[in-house]
Amino acid sequence: MVLLDNNFSILANAINDPATYTNYALDTGSVNSVTITLAGYNLVGYLDGQVYSVKLANTSTAVGATLNVNGFGAKNIYDSFGNLVAAGMLVQGQIVSFIYSSTLNGGLGGFNLYAPNAFALGGGSIAGNSYTPTVAVTFTGSVLVNALLSNVFDVATATSNFTFTISNPSGGQTINVFFTQDATGNRVVTWPGNIKWVGGSAPVLSTGANSVDLLVATYRSSTSLWYGSLLKTFS
Repeated sequence: MVLLDNNFSILANAINDPATYTNYALDTGSVNSVTITLAGYNLVGYLDGQVYSVKLANTSTAVGATLNVNGFGAKNIYDSFGNLVAAGMLVQGQIVSFIYSSTLNGGLGGFNLYAPNAFALGGGSIAGNSYTPTVAVTFTGSVLVNALLSNVFDVATATSNFTFTISNPSGGQTINVFFTQDATGNRVVTWPGNIKWVGGSAPVLSTGANSVDLLVATYRSSTSLWYGSLLKTFS
């Protein structure tokens, strides 16, 4: 009986110690690289359906953050649409959940993110306002808009002629891009070849000093093309 009591005591202590079974951990990684260690969790590798709850130590600053559990290897993190998580989607101090799937990343495996700011809306309505944060785009003589980061972009004031490109589109995505001339004006943009324009001809930016134009374009996966129009000379 003494031996039995001792065994039950060991079992009871294990059950009451969260370290022996919990899937919650603090992030000990760096920016864009979430890292956790589950000391009491008997893991042999990544398995479909594994769920990990993590308190994040950093806010992500780039597309394609990763999660590494118990040193099994860093795996990409995806949003509910199957896209790599955007910059800012992982927020310092939030407690989020990651679910492993071996089918992500072309069969190499990855994690789906479930967080307060990462959800897909299927019907229904939203009470109050809903908006997309504007992403500022640096002007360097060539302007790259990364469609993974937002749907609204504000390009820094054009100080010379420049080329414009869009990366990482999603089917059905509509983007709005603001362009502003500097005090000199007459800056010319070279558009990418994968935009189809209303009327069939590529537009030119407004030439006046400090002019503001707005590109509105929707991406169509079946053709790998954007369908756009340029709204001009806001004043």
